[in-house]
Amino acid sequence: MPAYSVNERDHSKFQSDLNNICGDFDVVTHNQKDRFCGDISYNSVAGLDFAIVNQNAQRIIRTQQAVTNDQRSNYFLIFQHEGQSIVSQNNLKACLTPGEMFLMNPSQPLAIDYAGQHSKQISFHIAEEEILPHFGNISQNSLYLNKANRFVRGMNNIVPSLLETHITTKNEHNINQAFNGLLGLALEEAQTHLLSHETNETGLLQLAQDYMEQNSCNPEMSVALIAEELGLSMRKLQRLFKGTKLTPSQYLLHRRLENVCRQLIVKQEQKTDKTVSQIAYETGFNDLSYFNRAFKSKYGIAPGKWNS
Repeated sequence: MPAYSVNERDHSKFQSDLNNICGDFDVVTHNQKDRFCGDISYNSVAGLDFAIVNQNAQRIIRTQQAVTNDQRSNYFLIFQHEGQSIVSQNNLKACLTPGEMFLMNPSQPLAIDYAGQHSKQISFHIAEEEILPHFGNISQNSLYLNKANRFVRGMNNIVPSLLETHITTKNEHNINQAFNGLLGLALEEAQTHLLSHETNETGLLQLAQDYMEQNSCNPEMSVALIAEELGLSMRKLQRLFKGTKLTPSQYLLHRRLENVCRQLIVKQEQKTDKTVSQIAYETGFNDLSYFNRAFKSKYGIAPGKWNS
């Protein structure tokens, strides 16, 4: 992907391309110290219109004002191809992992959170007149289509075919028929099981844990910041961790202490001159007194004597 710096002209071009291809959406990027990468392409294959969107924004949103101003009424079937995202619309919040989908209602505001991580999504544009006659009341809802839906598994076999460079006319017809047929069946099954009112608690927890793991060395990382980055309330984040028997703060502390232990093993094996204090700072601690107390509380020994 080409690299776009925040607030530079190329970032504006990405925003413009997104609006031209997908409609009125706003791209929320990182702070000035980071780099934003993104590209978007429009494709029409086998009678299916779709955009391929690669980017690492914080989030992409569609406000109520945008809904009012945008004259297009396409439904968007978002297919998560790479990375993860949290899609929120109405009362539905779903964590999309590769192979899962979300049907976006064009008449409602939407937010997709990426936490600044790389994501590749394929957004299928489906005309409203194609949705309403075939799917009835289900078209009034947003729909999360996960891998438990057996027809979604079939869709996962079709999507790679759309990305092939050369597709014969016969194959285009077969792909189109299979795509529309499986989509209808997937939506029907989703309606039967009322997936539009469920949340993907396990997926959200995994996303939060992955984010903590990737950012645990940042001393500024806090539970409040994690909740903000993932688009969750503090209460929601606390509830997600209830089944782990740890609070989010405890989970983050344990990850940092485990990273310290790994560094101490490397120090011993490679006989490096790195001090315990340096290791503590590198793994996200900014208070040595707190670090020493936390380490001894967890392992029953001072960090300087650990594994000696």
